[in-house]
Amino acid sequence: MGLKIEQRPSLIGVKNIPSRMRVRYDLAHNFKIKSRFSRVYIDSTTPRVHIDQKKIKEAIGYYKPMSFIKVKKQENIQKGIKKINSIHKEKHILKAIANKGKVDPEVIRDKVLKDKPALNTKPGFMPKNKPEVRFDLGQVNIKATKPFLKVYSRPNFPDIDYKPGDAIIYLRQKGYVKVDYVGKKVNRLM
Repeated sequence: MGLKIEQRPSLIGVKNIPSRMRVRYDLAHNFKIKSRFSRVYIDSTTPRVHIDQKKIKEAIGYYKPMSFIKVKKQENIQKGIKKINSIHKEKHILKAIANKGKVDPEVIRDKVLKDKPALNTKPGFMPKNKPEVRFDLGQVNIKATKPFLKVYSRPNFPDIDYKPGDAIIYLRQKGYVKVDYVGKKVNRLM
């Protein structure tokens, strides 16, 4: 008598579905730059030279009308004062002659020489004074603006598409055990 055992194991199948993720991110529409270059402004005035030749022109006899009137007025006043002094001296001389007194020859000589004009040998067109020179310095004002740079960016959220993975477990093959009796048949009950 013998037993014949035949067995087949059961098989489990696993079907694996992988997870899937897709991310989209757009940069082009969410990023801006604003900029301005620095600017320089220059404001300047030119230097100037002022030359006043009024005294030089007056020294050579070129007067403005009002200056001419003032100069001639002063000259006439001086001439008048000299004339009064000469008349005063002549009175003293005549008085001395009338009183049969002595007359100083120096006074008479001065009187005679002063009446004759002296020869003027100096050239009249040579200036005796220097011109008045005044300088106005120029100014340079420089102003500059600062450069400007601003970056604008609004937050951009990515578009995420995600499908989780899965595992399907199934019975691929059923297992079994088969036992056969080998030998004579026995009908016995126990």
